Amino acid sequence: MAASIRTETETKTKTETQQQFPLPATPSAEEKEEDDKSISSVPFVEIPIESEFTKDQEQEQEQEQWREQDLYHHLVYGVQVRHEARALARALQCILQTHLIPKPYEARLVSFISLSDGVWDVSKVRLIGRDRKMNGTISLLEDMDDDQYSFYAEAYIDTTGSGIYKKLPYTMPMTPACKGFKMYLPYFADSAKVGVNIDFPVDGPPCPLPKGTYYLKDILLNTSKWPSVMPRGYMKGVSYFFKNGKSAGVLEVTTHVVDRD
Repeated sequence: MAASIRTETETKTKTETQQQFPLPATPSAEEKEEDDKSISSVPFVEIPIESEFTKDQEQEQEQEQWREQDLYHHLVYGVQVRHEARALARALQCILQTHLIPKPYEARLVSFISLSDGVWDVSKVRLIGRDRKMNGTISLLEDMDDDQYSFYAEAYIDTTGSGIYKKLPYTMPMTPACKGFKMYLPYFADSAKVGVNIDFPVDGPPCPLPKGTYYLKDILLNTSKWPSVMPRGYMKGVSYFFKNGKSAGVLEVTTHVVDRD
């Protein structure tokens, strides 16, 4: 009897549940066809999936764009540089044509003096006649070697004879004495012949340079070994001598460079 009561109760509960929550009715064939049409009418949207390959392609495209921009800028910069180089070349050519004239030219001595006391004594040097021939004596008061002595030189130009000199880029850096004389005295070897008008060893100076008094006789400047291009006007060369880093005298020579007749 208990089992019968339990069965009736379960049946009643199931019936009440179905009444409260009825199952959907099975769609008819027409309803199924209409549902299929509705689904097919929905547009298909493809959702892009960003992959590493796509990122690499984008990076390559960006790099290619940067390369093209860099190439463009380099081309533009190159054109600007060429224009500036041409302008600079024209300016230099103008300067050379205005101030620097190729040979022939000649130089005459104007003065040879000492600006301060030191190892050289040039007080007895004289420039004689219209040609300004150098005569007299020059004294070196001490043996001059490379260990203690050095010198450097600067050049100046006065193109008009006004007495106002401008510094030239022709300079000699600080150099040991013997080395400096061996480098620069050959420029004057044709001006002063050893045993003829000088007894100072200009053609092959030894080291150390021996102290002593040397004679000068009718020395004229010979420019055959000078630079082929030289500014016209009054040129001044100033040499600063040092012994163990301290001043050992200053010599100044002035020449007048003119066109050769």
